Amino acid sequence: FFISNWIYEGLVHYGHNGHIRAALATEWDISAKADGGEQYRFTLREGVKFHDGTPFNCAAVKMNFDHVLHPPLNHNWYHGWYHLALHTVNWGCDGEVFVVDLDAPYYPFLQELSLIRPLRMLSPESFIDGPGTDITTRNSCPTKWNNDEGFLAPPPDFTPEVKCAGVRSAHGTGPWKFDHTKYYNDDEAQGIQEVHFVSNEDWWGNAWRGNIERMIIKHYADSDAIAAALLDNSLDVAVGDKVLRPEQVQKFERDHIATHSFVNGPPLLNQIVVINAAKAPTSDIEVRKLLMHSIDKARIVADELYGQAQVADSMFPKDAPYCDIDLTPRWDYDLQKAQLMNCQPEAAAAEDHLPLILGLTLGIGIPVLLGIGAACFFFGRRSGYGLLEQEQKEKRKRELEEPVTVGVPENAA
Repeated sequence: FFISNWIYEGLVHYGHNGHIRAALATEWDISAKADGGEQYRFTLREGVKFHDGTPFNCAAVKMNFDHVLHPPLNHNWYHGWYHLALHTVNWGCDGEVFVVDLDAPYYPFLQELSLIRPLRMLSPESFIDGPGTDITTRNSCPTKWNNDEGFLAPPPDFTPEVKCAGVRSAHGTGPWKFDHTKYYNDDEAQGIQEVHFVSNEDWWGNAWRGNIERMIIKHYADSDAIAAALLDNSLDVAVGDKVLRPEQVQKFERDHIATHSFVNGPPLLNQIVVINAAKAPTSDIEVRKLLMHSIDKARIVADELYGQAQVADSMFPKDAPYCDIDLTPRWDYDLQKAQLMNCQPEAAAAEDHLPLILGLTLGIGIPVLLGIGAACFFFGRRSGYGLLEQEQKEKRKRELEEPVTVGVPENAA
């Protein structure tokens, strides 16, 4: 996706804190329609060219919409992760102003227009038959979407009629142009060794870009090979999640700070464990509290992720749009509280005291399994928790020498 982001641009750009910025559209107006829908009018940026020299204009925007949203491609069968395609009912050109009608107000419309797929702008000359490419028999959708009969596999109750033909070239308007691909031993069957890009000298945003003229994206066998290439200076930059293992990143930060720099981008998501509140024993909120008080997330980040993450207390990162809020109450790690919540020793003999097994997938292929004797909690006392719940602890500084203990230690009375 990040390579597509270099080549192709949308009408708008997703900016800091979710603010929508101008891209191929310099401004837009939104108005209500008499039928209850909304109309967006996009003023297009002038003087822009696609990488093949084709002028960017309203006809090119309309052609991209015509292919991407041609029925049944406007069905959530293909775009189920968002609803732009469902609400966009009409589009066309009013001179060089692109006009889009929605069937109802849809708040994320501009946000979804900024996404890398499906509505980034492709040159009309890149469609399989050029500007005259038929949207039904030669649609730009990927050929792998076709069924065995050669038609776009349709949703239920749709008659197969659209045929995906793909595209013949990759020309957008973005800051980087695709140049060529190099294969191992010049044999495509052996896989891609390098992909070369050159800067787009005609890009409308060149005033604030750097002076890099060429980029080569190289394939490496594994993260060890990438680390070695960084150290012998045959590789300038490693970008992306899991390109290096967390322990390798930590080693660069600690041991190679004089020669290498490291920058963390903003968190895109939090790694979470989902607790099923609809099924016993975790249907009891007190059991869920016990779990959260028993798990030292800071230790997991430090020991399993080598410090390459942040302790999270919400589903989305704090710097995601609309997520910079503190959720209360916060059930942070507090082993003493968890112990007082847990059952009396004699309760452990109950017939159905099956331990709860909670799996934490930490994104590095190492599952951390925590066995909790939680079912017995139903038979134990909770008075100690009620007392401690009243305490307000703003910050705790803990240094545990022994491994994390979950549940009741063997030596606890």
